[in-house]
Amino acid sequence: MKINLKKIIILCTISLLIVPAISSLSIENNKKISTDTMSMGSEYKGHLRIYIAEIESRWDMYNGAPYHYAFMDYAFNDDVEIAYLDTYTDSITWQGDVEEGNVMIFAAIFNPTKHTAYGDPPEGRPYKTYFVDAAAGCEPGQTDENVKNEEFTHTIFCEVATATWCQYCPYMASELNSVYKSGDYPFYYIDMVTDESSLASSRIGDFNLAGYPSAFYDGGYQAVVGGGAGSSYHRDLIEVCAERDVHDLDFILSAEWADEGIVNIDISITNNEELPNMPPEAPTITGPENGKPGESYEYDIRTSDPDGDDVSYLIDWGDGTDSGWIGPHNSGQTISETHIWDEEGTFIIKVKAKDPDGAETDWTWLKVSVPKGKAYSHPFFEWLFSQFSMFEKLFN
Repeated sequence: MKINLKKIIILCTISLLIVPAISSLSIENNKKISTDTMSMGSEYKGHLRIYIAEIESRWDMYNGAPYHYAFMDYAFNDDVEIAYLDTYTDSITWQGDVEEGNVMIFAAIFNPTKHTAYGDPPEGRPYKTYFVDAAAGCEPGQTDENVKNEEFTHTIFCEVATATWCQYCPYMASELNSVYKSGDYPFYYIDMVTDESSLASSRIGDFNLAGYPSAFYDGGYQAVVGGGAGSSYHRDLIEVCAERDVHDLDFILSAEWADEGIVNIDISITNNEELPNMPPEAPTITGPENGKPGESYEYDIRTSDPDGDDVSYLIDWGDGTDSGWIGPHNSGQTISETHIWDEEGTFIIKVKAKDPDGAETDWTWLKVSVPKGKAYSHPFFEWLFSQFSMFEKLFN
């Protein structure tokens, strides 16, 4: 009887050490991301560049001949947003050191989708870039528009990396000028003389340049490094670019000589194509992984919208309550929400996001468990149980 009493004391002591973890919240994070859900949006967001060039440049190439269509300055270099079926118009007055009859204006609009291209094709010197959707060029007193027909989806635009010290650059200049003067294609090129213009050098830096000369067609969709390839090679690249799928835009450029060194430029861009509206990315949830029923816990929720739209959130707390739609909030902004679980159990917290056009994500969910009467297992306690026979012998 005495031995049994001591056994009872030992067992009670051990049982006090082994506390059932009935109040801990364990959280399991499971995410499901959908990229299929989208609704139709309307706004085109591109980057417009309007280039000022001298037809016969003040700068000479390595062979002593002047450049043709050498870049001087930007008349415009900024993002534009155009709603579906809307027309963007702008009137720009540019003033600089140019002579009447020796000025050319080029305009190109670059698609907002980022692509990987190569400064040393086919796979050398990769970089991220934006391809041209439409282009036009004119002298003061003229009007030009982006060409769209059965053979060309758009007017092709080429930016050439060149320098006055480059002995091979005149070869490429001659080849490109020959193609342009032929009038066979809706095609323009501009010489970016990097050692004479810091703006030209900065722009060419976007292309992860492999060497001089280099020609970058349509923002880098096609590229060629080195002169002497022949005019036929450039024709092939132009014809490849001609088939590229572009956003449907009406693009009209006109210019007038206003006074000495002053050029008035008008641009008109109509968005003819409705864009697919991408939903936000599936939201993330972070917060405490342990807690007790009846206490308040805070969770951080965040998502980004690929179109830059504001986002709203809906949280289902898994206990029969939800938050209703919260927002809108800025894309990429983290918000914090609190909740109290009053009872023990297992809960599935679900959260999803939507943009102003109603494009929703799938649910992201967290499994929240409040185990009932589940003993907490620890190696120390397992060892203690194994030593029970030793305790029994000691008391005996």
